[in-house]
Amino acid sequence: MSYNFTKATQLLALTKDHQVSISEIAIEYEMETKARTREEILKRSKSVLSAMGKAILDAKDERKESVTGLVGGDAYIFNEYLKSPKKKEMFMSDIALHAMVWSMATNETNACSHCIVACPTAGSAGIVPASLYAARDRLKLSEEVMVAGLLNTSAIGLIIEENAMMSGAEGGCQSEDGSAAAMAASGITEMRGGTPEQCLDAAALSLKNVLGLVCDPVGGLVEVPCIKRTTFMVMNAFTASDLAIGGVTSKVPFDEVVDALRRVGEAMPRELRETALGGLATTPTGLRVKAEMAERKNQNDAARKKATG
Repeated sequence: MSYNFTKATQLLALTKDHQVSISEIAIEYEMETKARTREEILKRSKSVLSAMGKAILDAKDERKESVTGLVGGDAYIFNEYLKSPKKKEMFMSDIALHAMVWSMATNETNACSHCIVACPTAGSAGIVPASLYAARDRLKLSEEVMVAGLLNTSAIGLIIEENAMMSGAEGGCQSEDGSAAAMAASGITEMRGGTPEQCLDAAALSLKNVLGLVCDPVGGLVEVPCIKRTTFMVMNAFTASDLAIGGVTSKVPFDEVVDALRRVGEAMPRELRETALGGLATTPTGLRVKAEMAERKNQNDAARKKATG
């Protein structure tokens, strides 16, 4: 029997036919379509998780600044604050607060041109790692369970990619951060023992919550508001997973939510799809930052030209 799927209904049917998890179908899919062994897939997944963890550490414990100087250091600043007595005044749980740090840290690592895992994109790279590592620490889970969570996210990502879009340039930030949040919501739901149905409900609940979210990078760079926005997407994934585990279902099935994502993305004005021609990018501050960046580039170009004669 083929393990190929492009829709959530097909994925769910496969889990029922074989009485296995979404992550197990993801493994079978990879084995069938990519001619890889189970051992190769699991080894690769562990390598990806390791790279995700390193990207978090690269910015969490050391204050770093992006090449442009536009962002950097927020993960470090917030992490240091959490070490202070004032942490007890925070509304969020310990694990949620640390997940916020981890998400920012990953995207700051990206802004500093260091290695990250673009899962599913570079701009949304912090959401899945922060969610998976938070679930691991909160529930004291093994690496094998983390691998299952990661493979689960890949199945959800495949469905979105096949039926909609994941690029902010194509469908706004709903497509980028929204896809990552849906993937994370499903992955951590499996990690905590959720059924395939609950995983898909979590993905649907998460994605529904961000339909219409625009992509409006200040200065055209995936830094502001992108990096901080990922922290909210992790909370979105947590909320969706909690709701699904608690018995709340999505009235609109995941496949239909993905279809809505595509239609909203297609209807979204060009100005709100990563062109820096609308939204926060065209606020007075956004325009000032853009002008400063252009001036700095001109100065650097002039300096290089002078140095090379």
